[in-house]
Amino acid sequence: MLAAAAGPGARLVGTGTDPGDGVGTVHAHHHSWNLSRGRARRQLRLRVRDGAVATPWFDYWLASPDELTAVVDDSAWTLETLERDPAGSGYAVCLRR
Repeated sequence: MLAAAAGPGARLVGTGTDPGDGVGTVHAHHHSWNLSRGRARRQLRLRVRDGAVATPWFDYWLASPDELTAVVDDSAWTLETLERDPAGSGYAVCLRR
């Protein structure tokens, strides 16, 4: 959908954090639960609230670099850059094909 609205040469810039595979962490149960429901293992469902005002619920995905690469490979985008810092966060720049 986004590729249809973007012109040739458009750039999509994103940032994120890869929390790892969750093995041996407090996240392991959540990852297993997601997988059993057909969801991505690091997928969250959340909303933002400020007092009595809240957004609708939405899915938020903490993709690993390998997961991000696989999704981009099957899309109208080409992964130009993927860099990570030692803490696990990083950024990706994608160009429209």
